[in-house]
Formats: sequence, structure tokens, C-alpha cells
Amino acid sequence: MQVPVRVPVGVPRRSSSRQSGKGATAAGAGSQAVWGTSVSRPSSRATAGCAPTTQTSQPVRSIPTRCRAETRRGTVADVTDLPTPAATPPSASGLRVRPSCEEDGPTLRDIDSATWSSLVSPAPAPPDDAPFFTERVRPEDVLVCEVEGSSEAGAGPGGYVGITQDIPIPSHEHVLQIGGIAVAPWAQGRGVGQALVEAAVDEARRRGAAKLTLRVLGGNGAARRLYERCGFVVEGVLVGEFVLDGVAVDDVLMARRLD
Repeated sequence: MQVPVRVPVGVPRRSSSRQSGKGATAAGAGSQAVWGTSVSRPSSRATAGCAPTTQTSQPVRSIPTRCRAETRRGTVADVTDLPTPAATPPSASGLRVRPSCEEDGPTLRDIDSATWSSLVSPAPAPPDDAPFFTERVRPEDVLVCEVEGSSEAGAGPGGYVGITQDIPIPSHEHVLQIGGIAVAPWAQGRGVGQALVEAAVDEARRRGAAKLTLRVLGGNGAARRLYERCGFVVEGVLVGEFVLDGVAVDDVLMARRLD
């Protein structure tokens, strides 16, 4: 089952269309802002050029280049001064989360296109030819979950998650946001959504954040259950914030403390 994680919560997607930030579809869902997890179709594009790095942790998406987060000791860590996070070793379930690279762009764009739905994102669908990476969405701010296995069962990049700083002012430096998460349809039901959310938590903590937030559409129950399993709690509800397909939909604000 897919985790609609089109979570426009967080990662504002490509400036040309939908956003990353809200909502999730379900535990292994598709793409788009955290508003929900989304699902996507398998992509035929290869990512041969991506070489895993050798440090620890994983970046997510759309964090301003000079974004700084306050550490627990009261000092400030600049994201650009931190070592590049390393890919995690494959888990028993055959999942490995790694930083994204430019070569992932076409595949992640395909996941976006295949998983977009008004059930998981309040933003319009992005053009099929729009680039995934832009000035606002950089490879170093996106994590990709590799699914290992036979080509028949589905293997390769099965989803992504991004992290952003939604309000780039000094008083808000300690808060980061999941700005987009999506799981390809063929990778759903394999734990990809949860692996990506947990990786985003680890990355936010590595960057010195004290809190990680996201937004999810009120009707996206699968995504909300996924976030709750990962320790997120509801902090507020914007009632009737969106009108989708003629129906008023709530915008649910969720967060997890990291300190």
C-alpha cells in the first residue's frame, strides 16, 4: 500500500507547479510536498551516475544553501559546512537511503508525475517536462531510497524525501520541514515511506534542528498514520484550508521534537 506522502509539507516543489510540501499518501507513497505521500509509476530511467558518499546521515530537499540550524549546545551549524551524509547500508528489507544526485532528476520527475493526485497535494500537477532539480530544489537536499532486488520485483530508486526551511529567518532556524516525499507504486508496501521519513528525521537532527514539521491533507489517513508511527503529532488544523474537486479539505500540521 502506498503512503501518499506528497507532502507539500515541506518541500516546495518545483517552482513551476506543485509543491513539495504537504501531505502524505501512505506508508510507501508517492511524491510531492508533505501534504501526503504519493505513489508513482516505475521509471525506466537509470541512475548510473550516482555514487554514494561516505559519511553519515542523509540530506533532504529544498533547504536554502546557507540555512543554519541551532545545535543543542547553542552554537549554529551551517548546512554548507557539514560533511556530506553517507548512504546507509542495505537493510534486511533491501532498502538503502542515500543522498540524491543530478542523475536522479528524470527518475524523480517520473515518480512525481506518476503519483500526483488531489488526494495528496493541493497544488496543480507539474508539467511532465519540468526539471525536478532547480535553484530551490537541490540534490543535496533530497534523499533517495534505493530498493534492492530483482528487476522483475522492482529495483532502483523507489522514492524520495526532501527537507526545507520553511521560514528562513534567524528565530526559526531551529525548525526544518519535510517538503516533499513520494513512493513509486511498484515500491509501495515495502517500507520505503517509513524509511524515508526516518531518514529525514536523522538528517534534520544532523543539521542541528530541534524540530521537524510537515503538513498533510486531512483526508490522507494513510499518510497521517505513517507520520504517527514515526513519532509525529498533530499541532494544529487549518479547517477548510483548500477546496479540492469542490470539497473543503483541512490542512493538518504535524511535528516531531528532535531534542
